[in-house]
Amino acid sequence: MPRSIKLPFIPSSLRKLREIAGCTEEEAAKRVRKEVETIRKWESDDHDELPTYAQANQLSELYRYDVLMCLREIPAHIRPPEMPDFRTLDSNGAIASDFSRNLRWLLRTMEIRQEFIREYGPYWELKHQEWVGSETIDSVAPETLATKMRDMLDIDIASQRSFRSISDALKAWITAFNDNAGVFVCQTSNQGGNGVDLDEMRGLSLADSSAPFIVVNSKDAEAGRIFTLFHELAHLWIGQPGISGTAGLRARAGKNGTHNVESFCDEVAANALMPEADFDARWHEHDDNDLSGAVDAMAREFRVSRDAVAVRATKLSLISWARYAQLRRDLSRTKPRDGGGNYYLTHIRNTGARYVNLVLGTWFGGEIGIKEAAYFLDVRPLQTYRLARAAGFRV
Repeated sequence: MPRSIKLPFIPSSLRKLREIAGCTEEEAAKRVRKEVETIRKWESDDHDELPTYAQANQLSELYRYDVLMCLREIPAHIRPPEMPDFRTLDSNGAIASDFSRNLRWLLRTMEIRQEFIREYGPYWELKHQEWVGSETIDSVAPETLATKMRDMLDIDIASQRSFRSISDALKAWITAFNDNAGVFVCQTSNQGGNGVDLDEMRGLSLADSSAPFIVVNSKDAEAGRIFTLFHELAHLWIGQPGISGTAGLRARAGKNGTHNVESFCDEVAANALMPEADFDARWHEHDDNDLSGAVDAMAREFRVSRDAVAVRATKLSLISWARYAQLRRDLSRTKPRDGGGNYYLTHIRNTGARYVNLVLGTWFGGEIGIKEAAYFLDVRPLQTYRLARAAGFRV
């Protein structure tokens, strides 16, 4: 097909697909190196101007949808992402009401992955996780739910303290979430400009008894990701999945009314990672006059962030809110290292090893073809072989 040929696109469909993708007219114009007015003409029924096949391909890359769909009316099931939004107030005191293009793409990707598990889960005889949605905020106390979590994950405090590093702790918790809780854990990818800003999303969850998913933002520090894992697990347990945490723990620490669900899930995560009795006992072993040193030591012992320790100590009345406010100025998150390393190993980490293995196993089992496997793994067909080798499959 000549790349300069102009196809009979439906202008209203071109506009709708751009809006669904969360792209502005300016972004579309920049991608095809045209003026904004050209985009408006392409999307207007009053003009005969249409993009070429080559320009349509460029828009497909930007929208992450096949623009050839615009040869007809966009199907009703192609729509902007819809998900409960538990994000807290931003620095201007407002709640974000829209999703960025990258967050829209992430939500769509997660829906695709969940659909795969729903369809092929029976092939793998995946166990239904009856705990998903089994409680409500009113039916269980945060401390009780935290105990249930630890029992299910089967990692005790002694084991938690024995982790050699935060990185080892994050890996161990993800493995426990996968193997013991049956949760598919993913991390956002920062490759190719696809990352989601931490200010927009700290974590999200999708509830389903056979395909519960949790996504943590890899732009967060590893200790922050650990806390988000437990926060999102609480969301799943009470059947309140959604997008969480722009402002995070620190902003919600003294605001009980910011959002009941978010505050509850924070409490559960804090109790799960830092049980009161253990935390209190260890706290009193440190010098109360060296507050910063005590926080550092506790963060190392429990393999959590300094923020989480400071808020926990304040909630347990071990330090005053005034001292917390003073300490807060000294607290800073460690910047996470971006991806790097082997592309395929990083892709497996971000996509989730459990999910990757299930898709590859389904492909090797002959239930799906290589194009389907590539689609579900978000790679090109030829990359599927290299990804399989990186995952330990003999190709």
